[in-house]
Amino acid sequence: MDYDNADDIDNNTENDLYAIITGFEDNVAPNKPTVNKVDNNDIVVTGKAEANSTITVKAGSNQLGTAKTSSKGTYSVTIKKQAAGVTLSVFAKDAAGNTSAASTTKVVDVIAPTKPIVNKVDNNDKVVTGKAEANSTVTVKRGSTVLGTAKANSSGNYSVPIAVQSAGTKLTATAKDAAGNVSVATTVTVVDVIAPSKPKVNKVDDNDLKVTGKAEANSTVTVKVGSKVLGTAKANSNGNFTVKIKAQKKGITIAVTAKDAAGNTSQATTLKVVRH
Repeated sequence: MDYDNADDIDNNTENDLYAIITGFEDNVAPNKPTVNKVDNNDIVVTGKAEANSTITVKAGSNQLGTAKTSSKGTYSVTIKKQAAGVTLSVFAKDAAGNTSAASTTKVVDVIAPTKPIVNKVDNNDKVVTGKAEANSTVTVKRGSTVLGTAKANSSGNYSVPIAVQSAGTKLTATAKDAAGNVSVATTVTVVDVIAPSKPKVNKVDDNDLKVTGKAEANSTVTVKVGSKVLGTAKANSNGNFTVKIKAQKKGITIAVTAKDAAGNTSQATTLKVVRH
């Protein structure tokens, strides 16, 4: 080998330099690298390739990073996090400048959707609505019982049909993406919007100092004459109530209503005071 023109080595290509140093020209490309799974949390791409080769990772024509393999062929290329579904191409280039065919891998989605937003649900509702990750599947449960599922649209809006639930029932809603990742649950309590039934009121005469009857259990019963409140009392767990009042004259019309814990008030039951 002629080393008289060593000053010209700096002008040679990488291939020429390799040939000068090793005594032969390498024109065989490395094998395709092996690539370990890459997910949308990862900031490195790892795998194996030809020892001491240079690994390049690309997304389309965009180069994300490069690194040299170890003497055992392992590599770790630092990249920015990539979105799920992005296709990465990984190449190995040896010291002679030969580049392998690309190994491709898709970025796997391992990030669960955010908790769904759930609109108010009341004890008249037959659907649960809100917003979740676009195209995710929303599941509504009562405890471990699935009440319904539906797919969110491309804007994330969803509407899950359910059977009407009792006031105070706790519902949970979760969103599952196409990769099977499930969000943390959002919990809502079914709101009471249904007013109690009209109270049943026993006869009241002009000697009576109380009004009795039956109303929704634990509701608050109010007795009025016009806009004037004569008295209030709470119905017991069986719905029985006794409201203390002053004696009223015969012919006076009294009105009796029941209000539940959610503030819903029944229609009034009216009756006229009779003579004792």
